[in-house]
Amino acid sequence: MSRSEAADEPDIARGPRPHPGGLWVLLATLLLAAVLLWIPLGRVPVPDSDLWPALGLLGAFVAAEGREIHVEFRRQTFGLTGSDAVLAVGLFFVAPLALLAARAGGGALVRLVKRASPLKFAFNLALFATETGLAVTLFRALAPPDLSSPAAWLPAYAAVLPAQLVGAVAVLAAIFLTDDRVSREDLHAFVPVVFVGGSLEVTLGLVAVVLLQNEPWALLLVLALAAVLAIAFGAYSALARRHTTLNEVHAFTRGVVAAQTGHDVLTLLLREACRMTHAAGATARLVDFGPAGWPQRLTLDADHPQPTGPSRYGAISEGGSVPGQAAEDNDDLLRRVMAGESIVLPRGTPGPAGRSWLAARGVRDAVLVPLAGTREVVGSLEIVDRLGEGSSFSEDDRRLAETLAAPVAVAFENSRLVDRSLYDATHDTLTGLPNRALFLARVHEELDGIGTGGPPHPLAVLVFDLDRFKEINDTLGHRSGDSVLRRVALRLREAVPAGATLARTGGDEFAVLIPDLGAGQDALRRADAVRSAMQVPLDLDEMTLEVGASYGLAFGPDTGADADGLLRRAAIAMRAAKGDPGSVRVWQSVLDTASPRRLALVGQLRRALERDELRVFYQPKVVLGNGAVVGVEALVRWQHPELGMLPPDDFVPLAEQTGLVRPLTAVVLRVALKQCRAWLDAGRHMGVAVNLSARGLDDAALPVMVGELLAETGVPPEALTLEITETSVMSDVARTLPLLQRLADLGVALSVDDFGTGYSSLAYLRRLPVTEVKIDKSFVHDMGTDAGDAAIVETIVGLARHLGLRVVAEGVEDELSRERLVKMGCDLAQGYLISRPLPADRLDAWLADTGVVALP
Repeated sequence: MSRSEAADEPDIARGPRPHPGGLWVLLATLLLAAVLLWIPLGRVPVPDSDLWPALGLLGAFVAAEGREIHVEFRRQTFGLTGSDAVLAVGLFFVAPLALLAARAGGGALVRLVKRASPLKFAFNLALFATETGLAVTLFRALAPPDLSSPAAWLPAYAAVLPAQLVGAVAVLAAIFLTDDRVSREDLHAFVPVVFVGGSLEVTLGLVAVVLLQNEPWALLLVLALAAVLAIAFGAYSALARRHTTLNEVHAFTRGVVAAQTGHDVLTLLLREACRMTHAAGATARLVDFGPAGWPQRLTLDADHPQPTGPSRYGAISEGGSVPGQAAEDNDDLLRRVMAGESIVLPRGTPGPAGRSWLAARGVRDAVLVPLAGTREVVGSLEIVDRLGEGSSFSEDDRRLAETLAAPVAVAFENSRLVDRSLYDATHDTLTGLPNRALFLARVHEELDGIGTGGPPHPLAVLVFDLDRFKEINDTLGHRSGDSVLRRVALRLREAVPAGATLARTGGDEFAVLIPDLGAGQDALRRADAVRSAMQVPLDLDEMTLEVGASYGLAFGPDTGADADGLLRRAAIAMRAAKGDPGSVRVWQSVLDTASPRRLALVGQLRRALERDELRVFYQPKVVLGNGAVVGVEALVRWQHPELGMLPPDDFVPLAEQTGLVRPLTAVVLRVALKQCRAWLDAGRHMGVAVNLSARGLDDAALPVMVGELLAETGVPPEALTLEITETSVMSDVARTLPLLQRLADLGVALSVDDFGTGYSSLAYLRRLPVTEVKIDKSFVHDMGTDAGDAAIVETIVGLARHLGLRVVAEGVEDELSRERLVKMGCDLAQGYLISRPLPADRLDAWLADTGVVALP
């Protein structure tokens, strides 16, 4: 058995070997063993009669090793050549040195023709010398004097097979030094080939010896029989390989069908392509617009069957650069492959383009085939570096690679079609945003992932639709309307916070899922960013369009609301916000017109106004400098006979939607003004502030009602402050400004409530007849620890002082915030640090207990 391809030298172009110096040590060991064996053998004389037999053996060695049956094992190729049969013959007929000369000379001639590398050439010659010396030594020690007797046959086996064993050990050592691993499975595959093949060759050699000793011409018959057997074996081997390949391709196709991801499919393709073509590496490239889970490029080294890191030929890459990428930018061969052409580049390929391609990648040969699907070429497969020195890629390898590539290309196409279908089913075709179904699915996922120990409102859903969008469609046409929707979608993508889901849920309606909230105010701030983006006019066909919106917000999880419920609640709040355009309305149960509780509360609220069930609480406002009380804010409550004390959020929106705003405002004003009169009579000079709803500003008779109640209670107009929200004024300044001016003409003070959450501009604020602004509590609450909130508060204070307005800070709850407000120059404060809202009698007690003196 020849080891003509037994060792492969380290190849710098393919990466460093684990033990690059080990081969030289192994070579030196073999040379030393050869020298020690041949020192005594060299003294044996060579008779002149050995010349022609030695030349015959030289020719036999050349013929045997030049025509071999290849057995590929790992990175090496082994050949069943018949050289051990020739060695067995030489033991019987020539002197040791003549046999060595024939063996080494024949091996050297064959390797010179094959252009073996210097290291491989030296390794094989040293191995031949060692094996031959050991076989001769053992045979001379064991064989009987009469070599023509059958007693010499067993010594021949005992001489050649141990020599083979030494050669096998040297080969395994070379494999270990070049590949850094020899497993038990490798030994099980390798050892039978060595000993079974060696035994057959020795037997064939002994048959030749017997014929040469008795009837030399009969050897011709043996040679003819051997030739026929070799041809038959070659044909059988080819048929067996085809059968094996067919089974392997079938198993590969089943593996492609069973693969879970595109990455798994490509990994299977590369691994099987390397194994079935005996290649060192392979690369698969896909088109840039591949489906999810399919890397754009995947490279696999045969030495590392799991693509988990860098390899000799590159690394896994999903769209990134890999070794050799620069050589591919202008790759004519790859362009031909992507056009559907398969290319084989064998070793010594004559074409300059092929040689350049191989040299640029540091490989010796390659097969390039397209990944051709049923409709188009979706990528390419490159298989490089055929293992061993004895063979290169052929047309058979090309056909095999095309066969492997075909089911992968079809799987890719099908996966892309599935992805496209899934995308179309879950996204809006006009804007590319998630649609209602995908939005609800993501809300459902977020709700399922919320733990019981999280914040009270861990997520929110914001819903809004475009104001006057129907007018745009009717006036400019649906094409312009579609353009508006696309531009709004682009703008909203930049405005929504990271981690949020933006969707078009239908028509001109959009929704935003805001997860991971720390508090309800976080959602309001993020909604404000969306609202700010929508306030910027759109340029369309040389026109400037102002596209406003109304916003509804619902928090979850809340009382068991599911994804559909949250979206529905946000939509209900959005419809409620349309009465105050541009505002954000938070869902409350009273807004739900389909709620039985709401329907019941409508009738009960009417009776509550008649039965005097409303209660007014008062929260003091104090001077920050000295703590003196200068006024109170009147806050309404409903003492429900069954539900207990209800906060204003539970019934004021209900009053706005059912036409009860005017009587509710009248009741609160009357009660607050009567109490103010009582305090004035008691010597407590405290003004009272009453909130006006957005719907209240639609009532043209409001100034008349206020004037009549002032006259009825005898309260001087300057003691009454009417608080209006910033958004209710700014939504329609032209409409609200005349009404506010009429109120100011009565002598009452006007205050802008929740300042900082709307869109007031200096120009509009200067036009309003207001004397006070109240900084929204969302900014004041955390200003002691939040530098951003503190900066906003300081800006508002500076703006108000520049306009000559008094500033009230709402929501003061800690001493650090109070101290900062004093340093900023804020005038008044209101919040839990001072006092909670209290009934009139308890407020009187609080004033008495604290000793706070109201200013006259």
